[in-house]
Amino acid sequence: MEIRLFAGFFLGCLVVLCGCSKNVRVTGKVTFEDGEPLTLGRVCFQTDTMFADGPLQPDGSYTLGSLGENTGLPKGTYQVFITGATTPPQLGMGVGTGGTVGSFTPGVSLIHQKFIDRMTSGLTCEVKGRTVFDITVTPP
Repeated sequence: MEIRLFAGFFLGCLVVLCGCSKNVRVTGKVTFEDGEPLTLGRVCFQTDTMFADGPLQPDGSYTLGSLGENTGLPKGTYQVFITGATTPPQLGMGVGTGGTVGSFTPGVSLIHQKFIDRMTSGLTCEVKGRTVFDITVTPP
């Protein structure tokens, strides 16, 4: 009897906690104008008081998390931008001109500069309920 009572109480609490969640699941896909996915970087949603981000997957999809991976975010209007959409930097180990050892080539941006800053991206998303926000980017 006590086990049933405890199990019922536990399940009741779980239902209440799940129903009280204020975070909303946000997903989407980032592609270029030709439909090819952007596969490197993180999609970021930000307000003056809130930040959430999620990594891009090989198919260009993402899921946001504000408290951890896939945890969603509170309802509201967010400015959207993308970080880390660059080729990996290259470290060389050979002897360069003038006798220098090694070289460094920084990563090259895969998207237009405007998409990497929330103030210039021109992207906003209103999160009300479960939200799908697809983004089309242009190359540099």
